[in-house]
Amino acid sequence: MTTSGIDWLVKPIFVFTVDGGPDENQRYQKIIKVAINHFVQHDLDALFIAANSSGRSTFNRVERKMPPLSRKLNGLILRHDHYGSHLDKKGSIVDPQLEKMNFDFAGKALADVWS
Repeated sequence: MTTSGIDWLVKPIFVFTVDGGPDENQRYQKIIKVAINHFVQHDLDALFIAANSSGRSTFNRVERKMPPLSRKLNGLILRHDHYGSHLDKKGSIVDPQLEKMNFDFAGKALADVWS
């Protein structure tokens, strides 16, 4: 819809917020590729990747919950092959059903620790 030459359509934009840590640094190639994929896939007009200043993770609710959860995992070993190996010598999955069973076992072990 146009009124006096002004386009009144909503322009889609997307804003990523990352903490700038080693796993989410906005300069990493993988983050940039994901951003480009979202830009193209959703036909966006703008995409922004914003990062908190270092030391600001204390204001992130998820980050504040991690230390108590991580502390309980200290020394815990989750085997990938509890019910048997679902991988071949190259590390490729050869038995998807067995993979699901092993993954389910790991999830239940984590739930027991965190309950």
